[in-house]
Amino acid sequence: SVVPWLCMGRTQAVMLSDEETLCRDLPGEPIFQHLRLVVNCHQERPGRAYQAGKPWMSGRPPDVVSHAVHTWFSDQGARTNKKIDDINEKMWAAVQEGTVAVHCLAGIHRAACIMACHFLYRHYVLGHKHIPCDTADIYRKMISVRPHVSPAYEDILRGYEKYLKAGRR
Repeated sequence: SVVPWLCMGRTQAVMLSDEETLCRDLPGEPIFQHLRLVVNCHQERPGRAYQAGKPWMSGRPPDVVSHAVHTWFSDQGARTNKKIDDINEKMWAAVQEGTVAVHCLAGIHRAACIMACHFLYRHYVLGHKHIPCDTADIYRKMISVRPHVSPAYEDILRGYEKYLKAGRR
């Protein structure tokens, strides 16, 4: 599901996905041919090979960032915020060149949390004031493109929002 508020162009999309979609051969979906980064939010290491978009326009498979978001806890604030910053920096760099897909198993909880954090990063860190920063509005927008999205891992999202509003201190 393309999240249009975060896209930079026709082949520079940001998407919420489930794992199964990214592991299938999808020749009829050209957006995947521009895949530059996959953010895996449910494993520390991908268990399966990503096939969507193969062969990729760049001539190589997308880079992969993997974090088991469900193992993060709010009492690890500084460490968690650093991980989210690292993910967001990689997402921002990758979308300059192509498509970014953020997934967990179903693409509705962990991936949605990280996507919501990316909205906040773009607004507060990069100064993209046209990108929403109200978390309820962010979730409404994600639900409009992926109806089963629901707020989860809110302690992580609230902690990251507080961190960004405090100037990343």
